[in-house]
Amino acid sequence: MPRATKVFLILYTIVLLLITIHWFSPFYLLNFDQENSLPQLTDEKDVVILSEKNFSHVVANNRYVMVDFCAPWSYYSQQLAPEYALAARQLKGKVMLAKVNAYEERGLKRKYRAQGHPNVYFFAGGVKMDSYTNARKRDAIVKWTKTKIALGVYTITSIEQAEQLLMAQFTTVLAFMDSVQGQDSEELAAASKMNTDVLFYQTTAVDVAKAFQFDQEIKIPALILLEKESQHLSHFYGPFTKYAIANFVSVNKLPPESDDHIDY
Repeated sequence: MPRATKVFLILYTIVLLLITIHWFSPFYLLNFDQENSLPQLTDEKDVVILSEKNFSHVVANNRYVMVDFCAPWSYYSQQLAPEYALAARQLKGKVMLAKVNAYEERGLKRKYRAQGHPNVYFFAGGVKMDSYTNARKRDAIVKWTKTKIALGVYTITSIEQAEQLLMAQFTTVLAFMDSVQGQDSEELAAASKMNTDVLFYQTTAVDVAKAFQFDQEIKIPALILLEKESQHLSHFYGPFTKYAIANFVSVNKLPPESDDHIDY
């Protein structure tokens, strides 16, 4: 074999060896992973961290809350994190965006049946109302959340939701009806727009009605208001129209000054 050919083969082998060492070196792999993985350094200053210690208090004392049950090792949780943080910044002052490390907070994960990661829930007045399943993008999160807070009236169906509502620190209106659709529901929704500082709910569930002390013989549709400071229940006896309901709420949403509390 000619000398020049031997030299070329030696040099080619050395270059190939150096490339192989560089490619598989731990330092290169680390850099490759960092460049191709999802962002880890996300500004999450507007996202509230929840745990077993503060979850109930935060949810019960904030009108609207989104909670992301996430896992640090989950690809989809990592994918959502930066977009969720951006949405939190945009919704600040309107909706609180929070997160729970479901891998560490197993009790909360079981309690709220957060299967898979991430699992995002929307709470209104302390009540778990819905799950977010749309795109993991800021604009989609913001749009969906604004739609939820604009509803005016929320439908509750379970005793679990009723218990959450009773624990919340908000003045609440609950209507017990034959149907959550139709004229009565429309009148209730219209009344809710006239008292935006009060949370409105509706139900057809007998168990929920019992939790709020609706009489078994009461005529449906029926409505009560729970004033948050005094925990006083006021029963509505007027015509089920938006103006009558709105007037009832306006009068009864403040703490009673005496035993002569006004029920309509």
